[in-house]
Amino acid sequence: MKFVLPLGVIFASACCCGGLPDELPSMPDALSAPPGLTMYVVAATALKVRAEPSSGSTELGEYARGTAFVVTGGAGERETVSGIEGGWVPVWVDGTTGYAFDGFLLPHAAPPTTCSSLADWALAIGHAGPEVEVSRVSCAAMGIGDEGTDGACDLTRRTPLHGGGYYEVNEGYEWGSEALYLPDVARDAFWAAARSCLGSKGELSRLGLPRSNGTAKYDGAEGGKATTIADGGTWGWDWSEGCGAYLHVSTAERGFLVSHGGGC
Repeated sequence: MKFVLPLGVIFASACCCGGLPDELPSMPDALSAPPGLTMYVVAATALKVRAEPSSGSTELGEYARGTAFVVTGGAGERETVSGIEGGWVPVWVDGTTGYAFDGFLLPHAAPPTTCSSLADWALAIGHAGPEVEVSRVSCAAMGIGDEGTDGACDLTRRTPLHGGGYYEVNEGYEWGSEALYLPDVARDAFWAAARSCLGSKGELSRLGLPRSNGTAKYDGAEGGKATTIADGGTWGWDWSEGCGAYLHVSTAERGFLVSHGGGC
């Protein structure tokens, strides 16, 4: 029968007989992340890392939505990809260094692959406290229905999230919406993440961030036109699918608020 020494015994024997120095030099750890900002892939499916800061450069790898990158430097020349503006930044991921397009990187947890609402994304980021009521308007105050009712015809509730953001939901008489606020995000990357979250709604996953007001093609519109909004601190789309609907991103506090909803 073959006898195998434990690893520790073999090493001890080598040390006593091989004349090795008392302290062995440490080997570099290829999986040790360098200093930088951790950001997450928010592309609809995956994001490519390239050898140089260019979409035509050699591809080093493709990483799924939700993968954590370490961004080690600033962005270079800016360009627009799939309606999203961004630049190429140096990154490290799983021992690979290269460049990635930061229009699909966000410093908050990415929407899960099963995401179909902003509520799903908020849950992935993590609730930091209980839901609280922000506002309530009675039906009587709005002149809707029975003047004597004590029910709310417009109710808004908010849930704080890890990282300083919040999720907000509004329920109305014939309308409703949900909104997500995140601090310290790039506007275009936030839009890219939101549309990937709503990807199960078809055409929403392909809508670019508007740069001007006007009429635009929207494959899902039924019996009405779609318009782009780029006015002041709000950008997004309004459209008609029987009743009005919208997807907007707006300047808010020290970040942006993305909202999705509609009504009749």
